[in-house]
Amino acid sequence: MSATTITVRLDSDLKSEASDVLNNIGLDLSTSIKLFLRQTVLQRRLPVELRAEDFITEKLGKVLLESKNDYLDRANVPFETADDMFESLDK
Repeated sequence: MSATTITVRLDSDLKSEASDVLNNIGLDLSTSIKLFLRQTVLQRRLPVELRAEDFITEKLGKVLLESKNDYLDRANVPFETADDMFESLDK
């Protein structure tokens, strides 16, 4: 099996923080990447759990919360006619 090199561009703070965490458990960055890739092959999937909340930024979270609150505010308002209801949706 021949060796190959992978080049990855990433934020220097991320590299430093990840290296610190890995060093605390006795691994270096290169070994941890090899472990990740080996587990990817063995499990035939990403060896980590990905959740939607992992990808929600603070700004997006605020927008989603505002939208939810706006929806809830409108959802509890009785309408006299269907036209009133549809008109409120356009606001």
